[in-house]
Amino acid sequence: MDFLASLVDDADWKCFQDEVSLFHGLPWDFDPRSYALNYMDVTITIKDGMLTTTLFEKDLALHQYLPPNFSHPPGVLTGLVMGGVLRILQLYSDEDDADGPIHNLYRRLLSRSHQPTNLLPLFHRAITNAQAYLANYIKLNILSCVENSNLVA
Repeated sequence: MDFLASLVDDADWKCFQDEVSLFHGLPWDFDPRSYALNYMDVTITIKDGMLTTTLFEKDLALHQYLPPNFSHPPGVLTGLVMGGVLRILQLYSDEDDADGPIHNLYRRLLSRSHQPTNLLPLFHRAITNAQAYLANYIKLNILSCVENSNLVA
């Protein structure tokens, strides 16, 4: 409800709260009005009229990654690192802010007994691949928008 609250004035916000509280007799708790919203694994913020996104993690998230001595194919670790890094870079509006969460992923894997000699090359490759994928994705979206605007004209 935080995000919605930032878009309406105080009178409308109070009216909205009263209306929701009447719905099926369920009690509702409302957070204070804010320009930020935590939704699933992303925090969406309105800053200087722009939407920005960052990774949201609950304080008590356990991050129970598989230890290396489990009987899983070697590609499981590669997929975990590649997917984790891509997910982080996709969720951050500013790539520079993603360094902390990528480092946290690395630390968490170390704490599950994975070895730096195995992890560092994977993280390097994951970051390189994710940046290339995202650059290509943006380029394809721009080309698609240009093509669609030419069809309209």
